[in-house]
Amino acid sequence: MSKTPDRIIEFQTDYYNTCGAELLSIASQAERVPQILDIPPIKAIYTKQYHCGYGYTTKVNFPKSIALL
Repeated sequence: MSKTPDRIIEFQTDYYNTCGAELLSIASQAERVPQILDIPPIKAIYTKQYHCGYGYTTKVNFPKSIALL
């Protein structure tokens, strides 16, 4: 569980579920505080790189950060 969640959602009802009495003037007290971990979908980022040699044969090494398949 995170001590500092990114988002907080408060659920509160206006009446008792069992008898229907109003709860509007009573302060709520959290009985359970579950946390849900949402992992966003992974999105691939494609990068196309152009290299210009002005008509000459030129050999350039790719940066080590680029994995060649």
